[in-house]
Amino acid sequence: MRIKFWGVRGSISSSVRGESIRSKVQKILSLATPADLQSPDAIDSFLDSLSLSYWSTYGGNTTCIEIRDKKTI
Repeated sequence: MRIKFWGVRGSISSSVRGESIRSKVQKILSLATPADLQSPDAIDSFLDSLSLSYWSTYGGNTTCIEIRDKKTI
């Protein structure tokens, strides 16, 4: 069994900074075409086509624990 702790920052948590969110929004808007913004369904489809790193955040104020064995995650 292998255990890995992601996002461990000691006892000091860190939140997502405003400029990080702004940068993500700018990147997403630069990738969108007018057709991607025509309707709520089109927007959802566009967002669904993006990788997790564009529309989500990670690393903030919680630790993630990954547990693996040879068969199961």
